[in-house]
Amino acid sequence: MALPDGIPTVTVTGRFLRPNGQPLTGQVVFRAPALLTFADHDVILGGPVTAPLDAQGAFSVELPATDAPGMNPTGWTYAVAEQFATVAQNRNYQIVLPAAVPEVDLADIAPADPTTPNYVAVPGPEGPQGEPGPQGEPGEPGPEGPQGEPGEPGVVQSVNGQSVAAVVLDAADVGALPANGQVSGGNLFLNTATVDYRGFSFQTAGANRWVFQVTGGTEPGADAGSNFELANWSDAGEWKSAVLFGNRATGALGIGTNTPAAGAKATVAGAVALANTTAPAAAAGHAMVYAEAGLARVAHADGTRGLIGQTRTAVKTQDTSRASTITPAADPHLALAVAANATYIVEAVGVWTSGGGGFRVEWTAPTGATMVWTDNDGFGAQSLDADLTFGVTSGTSFKGALITAGTAGTLTLRWAQNTSNAAATVLKAGCYLRLERVA
Repeated sequence: MALPDGIPTVTVTGRFLRPNGQPLTGQVVFRAPALLTFADHDVILGGPVTAPLDAQGAFSVELPATDAPGMNPTGWTYAVAEQFATVAQNRNYQIVLPAAVPEVDLADIAPADPTTPNYVAVPGPEGPQGEPGPQGEPGEPGPEGPQGEPGEPGVVQSVNGQSVAAVVLDAADVGALPANGQVSGGNLFLNTATVDYRGFSFQTAGANRWVFQVTGGTEPGADAGSNFELANWSDAGEWKSAVLFGNRATGALGIGTNTPAAGAKATVAGAVALANTTAPAAAAGHAMVYAEAGLARVAHADGTRGLIGQTRTAVKTQDTSRASTITPAADPHLALAVAANATYIVEAVGVWTSGGGGFRVEWTAPTGATMVWTDNDGFGAQSLDADLTFGVTSGTSFKGALITAGTAGTLTLRWAQNTSNAAATVLKAGCYLRLERVA
């Protein structure tokens, strides 16, 4: 059990070795001269304290300090008896253990000559300060201090060449357009005063060139009701390279080398027009943007609407039944348009029920198209019209690469029974054909 709290203690350590480094065996005994009474703690201490040496010849023991407050008697010392088995003359000496030195090693205070009369070992004075150790890690930052008083305001010495107490700059000082929209030489300007439309313009050869208008009005060639027009106005009174947005009679957006006529979708080669209509007829080599069912779509001159990287899918919406036939015919759902001179990755999934007739499948595509294809059972075909047949299975997937020649058209899955049977083979709704254009 530990001593009561409040009684100061000193930890005494030591280590005893033979001259060859082997540890001594034995013990060190510490004795107070009498019973020690600590009235404040209601405890009396007495008897010797024996500290046996461990396997390394060392010991450690915690003892009451010889100057503990409230102790009776006072002014005494510990009698130390070293009792080692192989030492011819063991030492006996006195030591003082003041509370101010909480850790003491006997090697620092034991007498070199144990015959010295009246020797009392006392811890020596503190030695000189050693070299400082390495700097430790920085601690956590302290709390932020209060904000200081604000400094005096700075003084602007000059603004745009003006050195006065109150600097006032107008549009001309900073090269800006005038707020009232007046014409300023040949510079770009905003006109809001002389005509019934708003716009920016510039001047060449004494004539204004209007760049855009945002409300519609009486400018020659302007489309009444337009919300925004961007164009290059010519001396001949004609818009060139027009871009028109918004509130036209048809709600159309048009981009072209001339202003598209009201409601026009592609009146000029290379134009792109957007209106709430069906797919416009595109000029050869041009893609057309149009709106359909609230979505922006793209149409091509060949009608395929497919861009490189796009994936399109056809899904069967209802079952199709065929009986007593082994002649493949086009499926009414599994077909997709393909462009000329294009390459597609083909994927299809078929699931069917059979009364015994099985399933036979092939493909048709535009003239000149080629495709090698396979199913997930490991059977392959080297041409579109080479049949793959199935007798006992009820579903498979097909994959291949379709390469078209100079003719656009449609890739169609064709199928029939493998063997003629009056019990129908049914290709189920939910089967699909998917094409991804890669070239």
